[in-house]
Amino acid sequence: MTNSNQAIHGYKTVQREINSDKTIELNVFISVTSALRRVDKEEIGGATKLAEALTDNAKLWKILFIDLVNPENPLPLPLKSSLMSLAKFTQIHTLQVLSGKADHQVLIDINQSIIEGLRQSAALEQAAKDTHETSRLTEVA
Repeated sequence: MTNSNQAIHGYKTVQREINSDKTIELNVFISVTSALRRVDKEEIGGATKLAEALTDNAKLWKILFIDLVNPENPLPLPLKSSLMSLAKFTQIHTLQVLSGKADHQVLIDINQSIIEGLRQSAALEQAAKDTHETSRLTEVA
């Protein structure tokens, strides 16, 4: 592979990483989940930090729900249905946590499961793209 082809391949790989919807979604889930994990309700201002983290998590799940009900969403119906159920659960559970009737750990657990799924999906997608790109570059060379 020539230096020019290597540079093009490297640039395209970076562009795919930057522009991948899954990568963006993954990073948002990681950020929101990290904020939920960092909350210490016992420290001064802990209740406010919890409320902020819960609000951000609820917004994320609301956006996800809106995307799931979009007829153009390409996910299979069973997966969409499961995710919509989780979105509904997170909204209800968030209200229970805010009212002091529940703990927020289950929200962290749900998000962590989504993070793991997105990581696996992104890795598979990236491997497929890399294989396609490598075969394409081999044809050009």
